[in-house]
Amino acid sequence: LPPAVVHCFTGTRRDAIEYIDRGFYIGITGFILKNTEGAEEVKTLLRDGVIPIEKIMIETDAPYLGFANSRDAFLEGFTSLNSKKRKKLLKSTYPNVPSSLPMVLSAVTACLNEGRAERGEEVLDEDDVATYCTQNAAKFFGFKL
Repeated sequence: LPPAVVHCFTGTRRDAIEYIDRGFYIGITGFILKNTEGAEEVKTLLRDGVIPIEKIMIETDAPYLGFANSRDAFLEGFTSLNSKKRKKLLKSTYPNVPSSLPMVLSAVTACLNEGRAERGEEVLDEDDVATYCTQNAAKFFGFKL
């Protein structure tokens, strides 16, 4: 099969194992920052090492799949918004924005490290995880770093 990425993975353990066995990359979004059963499943898969770091790509899926605080960094640059518009945008989870990617990275890193610590493996900092994800994306898309 040609290289493939499972965009915006929200599946089950069985799904993840099938995709990984086929060599697919797994796209992790801010979905893991939601308080849902499905999000907990994906976090567990990261903690348990079912989705190996060599197969993770992080993404926002902007403008979809917004999550709490997904626009905070984005809205900091819009000081001209009146307080009513700003408050309305901050309360909503839509639209998601690309500037929320660091929040996805933090959540992925936390999940990975929780599992790594339990297994006695070295924990990674966010820069390490970002490097893995960048290398994964470069390999997938054929980019040279």
